[in-house]
Amino acid sequence: MTTYLKFLNPFKRYPLYLVATGISTLFYVAFNALSLWLVAPVLNLIFLPGQAQSAVPGTGGFYESLKAKTWGWFAADGATPADMLPRLCLALIFVFALKNLFAYLQMHFASYVEQRMIRDLRDRLFAHMARLPYSYIDRRSTGELMSHVMNDGGVVSVMFQRVFTQAVRDPLTVLTLLVILLSISWQLTVTALIILPLF
Repeated sequence: MTTYLKFLNPFKRYPLYLVATGISTLFYVAFNALSLWLVAPVLNLIFLPGQAQSAVPGTGGFYESLKAKTWGWFAADGATPADMLPRLCLALIFVFALKNLFAYLQMHFASYVEQRMIRDLRDRLFAHMARLPYSYIDRRSTGELMSHVMNDGGVVSVMFQRVFTQAVRDPLTVLTLLVILLSISWQLTVTALIILPLF
């Protein structure tokens, strides 16, 4: 894999698309966390309508303060719980739409770089093989030569999928959600992190 990166060097060939991929990934993670954060007020408003009026800004630490500000945004102008529910639902739809939009953009930009890298790799392999002596080609089967051009180039596709999903987006998502859980209750979060791996 290191050989492919040195050979193709996508950071010099497609810097703008890689930056756009990174920015789209960050926005996806942010809106994914925000969508999960907004689910709690909707559930509280449906099952515990009294919670809408109980949050007092500046009390109970960071989580309670942030929750109070969230309630304040939707409870403006003395809105009742019945008035807040449509606002929260619309906000959820809007946030989920933005999250999916940035997920699409991230895959679009990553796929663009991925396909261009595969094309460059296959072009270089073909140009290299065209300069090889006839004796080299004669000693090898057609299937073996085609495998080098077609299958080895596919490794780049797998690499990019893993880099921008498993190595970048997923760890950022886990880290963001972990921060949210710690802000809610660090004791419960630490306990869950210790107990869950045992199952």
